[in-house]
Amino acid sequence: YQRRVHGQISKAAWISTYNKEQVGAGKSFVKEVDIKTVKEGDSITWEFTTEKNNIRFGVWYGPEKGGQPLVPDSKVESEGNMISGSIDVTKPGKYTLVWNNEYSKLTGKTLIWKVLTPNDEDI
Repeated sequence: YQRRVHGQISKAAWISTYNKEQVGAGKSFVKEVDIKTVKEGDSITWEFTTEKNNIRFGVWYGPEKGGQPLVPDSKVESEGNMISGSIDVTKPGKYTLVWNNEYSKLTGKTLIWKVLTPNDEDI
């Protein structure tokens, strides 16, 4: 998998084209991508940042619990940094992207995110 940190970003640059999600303290935000057919070169790409504090992120093939980890769940330095990455899609099925704030018992996070599927569709 590929992961890139783009450094500080301007809010005006991404606020109109990205999704915004409040991830509560002790909670996770999960986005499932169901891939029906696979062509050579298909990938799932993501970009995200958090407005305050960092968050954990991981990608699984199948469900988060019990699925195959493709991007191990780890804390990323996302506060004010645009994090981007991608994975190759090698087989049909459900791919699960998880932004995990379960470790934070008091602080919620504002997540700004975008995911691009093999069909070149933003979700």
